[in-house]
Parts: sequence; C-alpha cells; structure tokens
Amino acid sequence: MLGAIFGDIVGSPYEFDEYNIKTTDFPLVSAQSTFTDDTVMTIAVAKALMDTYGMEDEDIKTALCLNMQALGRTYPDRGYGGQFAHWLRSDDPHPYGSYGNGSAMRVSSAGWLYRTLDETLHAAELTASVTHNHPEGIKGAKAVAAAIFLARARVDKDDIRAYLARTFDYDLYRTLDDIRPTYHFDVTCQGSVPEAILAFLEGQGYVDVVKKAVSLGGDSDTIACIAGGIAEAYYGMPEHVEKMAFQRLPSTLRGEIYRFRQFYAEHSGPPLDGWQEEVYTDPAKALKGLAGLELSIEDFYIKNNQGNPDPNVVLDEIGKLLQKGQSILVPVDRLPKFRGTGDRDENVNLMCIQDTSGNVLLPVFTSRKELGPNADGPVIFDTLEDVIRSAEAASNVYGVIINPYGKNFLLDQNALQFVIARLGVDSGNPVEEPPVVPLS
Repeated sequence: MLGAIFGDIVGSPYEFDEYNIKTTDFPLVSAQSTFTDDTVMTIAVAKALMDTYGMEDEDIKTALCLNMQALGRTYPDRGYGGQFAHWLRSDDPHPYGSYGNGSAMRVSSAGWLYRTLDETLHAAELTASVTHNHPEGIKGAKAVAAAIFLARARVDKDDIRAYLARTFDYDLYRTLDDIRPTYHFDVTCQGSVPEAILAFLEGQGYVDVVKKAVSLGGDSDTIACIAGGIAEAYYGMPEHVEKMAFQRLPSTLRGEIYRFRQFYAEHSGPPLDGWQEEVYTDPAKALKGLAGLELSIEDFYIKNNQGNPDPNVVLDEIGKLLQKGQSILVPVDRLPKFRGTGDRDENVNLMCIQDTSGNVLLPVFTSRKELGPNADGPVIFDTLEDVIRSAEAASNVYGVIINPYGKNFLLDQNALQFVIARLGVDSGNPVEEPPVVPLS
C-alpha cells in the first residue's frame, strides 16, 4: 500500500484547482510534499483489517471505526472533509451516506490482503460502509480494491479495463488528453475514481502513473493515491521512490507499513484461481439459460425412474441452446493466456474423466456448484457447440457428460452426431437417434 501513500504525497502540493499544474513535467517531491488524510486513513484501514483478519463483519467494522478515529485524532490537521472530521470526533460514529472519494483512497490494503476477488470486494465494501454507505461510495472502494487485486494477478490492462467498466459502469474508454483540459476539483467517487483508474491504464510504470494522475488536476492527492496504489500492485515501486516515501512519514506510520508487509507475507499471498470466470466473462450472461437444461435432465430422471426414459426432452433443450450459442463451464488444466468465451491457446487442455468402463468423457457443467472435486480448479466458458464439435471430432473421446457429479446426462458419439446434425451441418457420418442414458 506504500504506492498509494506515495501517490498522496506526490499529489499533495497540487490539490485544488488553483494549484493544479496540468502537466507531467514536475519534480516528484518538493518542500511542500507531505502526507495527508489519505495516508492516515489508508494506514488506519490496513491496521483494522490486519487486527480482525478472518473475523466476522461486525468485528471488522468496529475495528475500522476505532482505528480510523484513533489515528485520525492522532493526526488531526491533515485535510479531512467536513463531515468526516465530525465523524472522527463523534462518540457514536455512524455512516452518513457519503459518496466522496474518501472510501476509495483508503482501501488499498483490501486489494492486497485477500486471495479471492469475492473476499476483496466484500472487505472493500466493509471499509466504505462505516462512513461512505452511499452506493457510489461503496462502488468506488470496490472498484479500486478490485483493480489492485487484478493488478497483483498480472491481468492484462485491457482486461482490467473491460472488467471494471462492465462491473462498475465506469467510462474507462476515454483518454487523459481528452479529460485533462476541462477537468476540475471533484471529490466524488464517480467524478474521480474512473479518472484515477485511467491514469493507471495509460501509465507506463509506477512513476509515470502517479505523474499522469497529478497532471489531471482536481483532487490531485487522492487521484494519485488511488492510481499509485494500483500501479504498485502492477509494476512495483523503484527502490529510490520507496526511500523518498518513507523519508516523509513519521516513525509510527512507517512501522505500520512494515507490519503490513510482514503480515502480507505471513497471511496472504498471490490470488487463488476462481476469479477468472467473473473477470473474463460475465457469468450472468455466460450461463444464462442453463436452468432449462438442468430441469430437462431432472425430468429425464423422473421418467427414467418410472420406466419410461425419454432422452428427447434433454436433446430438444440442447438443440435450443446450440441455436442460441449458449456457453457452458469446462474444466481445464490451466487458464489460457487469452481468456473468454471460446478463447483457448493451444497449450490449454480440457480436463477429461473416465467412467467405470474406462471410457474417456469430456465433462461440462451448468454452474460452479456442480463442479464437485473441480470446484477450486481452473475453468473456462466455452460455447456448447464448440464443446460438442470438439468431442465428436476426437477419436479417443467417448462422449460429453453434463454435470457428472450430480444428476448427469451422457451424450455419446451417436448423440453428439445427432445434435450436430440438428444444427444443419452433418459431420458426414450416419446419424440415428441414440439411446442416451445417464452415467452410472
């Protein structure tokens, strides 16, 4: 989180419209460069999250209030906003519906401490909710924490841009040159968080990101704080820049930063797999419509138990999904370099299983809850058509099995040819309606 803190320090002399410089041609630090409320609250939040790591939400929120008030009162003249300054002094602090960028500038530790995207987003929401419980205030904190998490995972910038734009409805397809001439002081999340993210996306290194953030003008220390926090996760920080940062902090704050780094080494670590399906494909769209397939398999089981199996109810549903270009979850041995629906590089292998007779089956799943022993493994979204065509063309694959660890449905080679023929493109092999039965 030192990247966020140094961004705050670099931007501090240029805060407010009358001090904006609108250029990247300025020294990183000067006699006026100092830490502000952004740094104090960043460290307070980090301390609270470390102290309550793995604890319940209410414990975390209590610790956030206690630490933010304690450290804020220790450093009282660091540029706090009016409502927040009142909150700091309150004996009974409550959130006050703010959508100011304070929730986004203090959240960087949440982007570092957790190993899943869901935990990161949840922690970010908690850090915002004790003061900035307006939807935009919460969204700003979650967007920044998510950006840091993805930067740690070394996700390509274009993919980070696409995920943040889609998930948080930010316009991230502008350029800094378009924004800079008319941009002015704006302390709202919606008026500064997207701009800070764009500075990171356009920057070519930690220092370049921070300078680009300051060059926008406006609430420059906070924009640079947010952008610097993301940039550190993506690029790291040059050693001489770290030294400049530590030199401008009192020993108490330096100690908390060292503690944070040690805590991260002992308790956290690189992101775990599982976030990819949310980042690279919109799950709501990718798996939309598969509930009907699950119901048709359920119906098949009912009729099978009644002694009247009818695979056509499932085959008809599969035919509809093929016509719609429906996607489905497919386990792989590792995540591809280029991820997304239908995207696989040649070194990524689909994970197969064997039935009790030794037949090789390609498993696919209608949801993550059906993944069973593969729940923590890498998966991709692929179109149902691509999966069926790949399996039908593979000489060593007996068929495709849908949800093999629950109420499953087997499409053997005859069934694969049958559904392909229904697409209007015959494989060239004789096709007859197959007797499809579940895998035992």
